[in-house]
Amino acid sequence: EAIPLFEETLKGIKTPEVQYFYGVALLQENEFQKAETVFNELKTETSVYKDKALWNLALSKLKQKDYQSCKEILETISQDYEGYDDVQELLNELD
Repeated sequence: EAIPLFEETLKGIKTPEVQYFYGVALLQENEFQKAETVFNELKTETSVYKDKALWNLALSKLKQKDYQSCKEILETISQDYEGYDDVQELLNELD
């Protein structure tokens, strides 16, 4: 239900925050290509959502059983990321 609302909002307000939550909603609905497009755009910016976008890109690859890509993305996430413990845990499980 949220996806059309995000799409409408993004027509007028394209902030990293709205983009991020739109990407999360897409990912939850297994709309991987659309979600990855959103997260790839966010990861190139210098916003607080950069590492969150990378984390969600990794989760997208994980859901698609692309474990190698998932691992490669996880390895690019900054140690300063608030969820870095989860990153390390997932990396350990992928090894």
